[in-house]
Amino acid sequence: MERRDHVMTGDPAAPTLATYYAMGVRNFDVRGALDSLVRQATVQNPDALSDARCPGQCVGQRPTLDTYLALRYAANDICHCWGGAAETLERSLADFSLAMWARQAGRGDLSRRLRPRGDYWKNTFNPAVGYQAARRADGSWQPGSSPSTDIGFAQGTSATYTWMVPQNVSGLATLMGGREAAATRLDGLCHDENGNWPVLGGNLLRYDPTNEPGIHAPWLYNGLGQPWKTQETVRRIVDTAYGVGPGRPLRAIPRAAARGRRRRGSRGGCAGAREPEVGRSGVTAWEAVAAYPAGCHSRTATSWISRWPSRRPQNAAR
Repeated sequence: MERRDHVMTGDPAAPTLATYYAMGVRNFDVRGALDSLVRQATVQNPDALSDARCPGQCVGQRPTLDTYLALRYAANDICHCWGGAAETLERSLADFSLAMWARQAGRGDLSRRLRPRGDYWKNTFNPAVGYQAARRADGSWQPGSSPSTDIGFAQGTSATYTWMVPQNVSGLATLMGGREAAATRLDGLCHDENGNWPVLGGNLLRYDPTNEPGIHAPWLYNGLGQPWKTQETVRRIVDTAYGVGPGRPLRAIPRAAARGRRRRGSRGGCAGAREPEVGRSGVTAWEAVAAYPAGCHSRTATSWISRWPSRRPQNAAR
């Protein structure tokens, strides 16, 4: 397996191990792992101000941590990271995950200390445009913010990254005007202006199954009270985007949407198979068995969805 000593954005070890713990995995040094990740989240390391191998392969873990904790967001102009808004979203999820892990491990004081940091994503939600946006150290917003911009993000656009709040779907819905309004917004991510399913990637404003930042988005319908749309959307993705064997490549997202991003696709029917971790292919497996791991974001370890015909309420709009 390829050796890596960098992180593209955020602190992915935190939600990964927290999810393992939530699912009952105990065959590792639980306390040591949690303490190590908490230290990484609270004590700035020597590489935190380094731009070495940035963007995409920054050597600094939790870059510019002291400034991040003071501002409560990653300032895009000084963050020493790929994108400030993306970094804020991913760290918010990481810190929430650590808080839930600490609570489940009986460390209530630590959980209460970390839990507020799970909502720092609200500080990069620009109410003027209704999307996540890059924010500077002086508090101002990066000019030209729009759903299609990739400034402040990593291998994706604001339209995709705005949904990266699985730990607080209700809070995101509130900022969008309520659950109905948020569900309508999510409809617009999963369908084009003609009502078609643009689930193969390549559109800056629509769902992109070829990369990690937004792959969870269809499951957010569950948190918005419209689970039948999760059923419909996931089934369409599985039936449309993936094939069996070679010859069914996914479309590559335009270069303008992700500077420095490698062309990606499916070599053998599974999305994202370019990576040694084949993480995206793992999601394909979850989709195929009609499940998705909620992990540390829920009281239960897994959020299940039906692959049988959707049970849409008779008065529910598409």
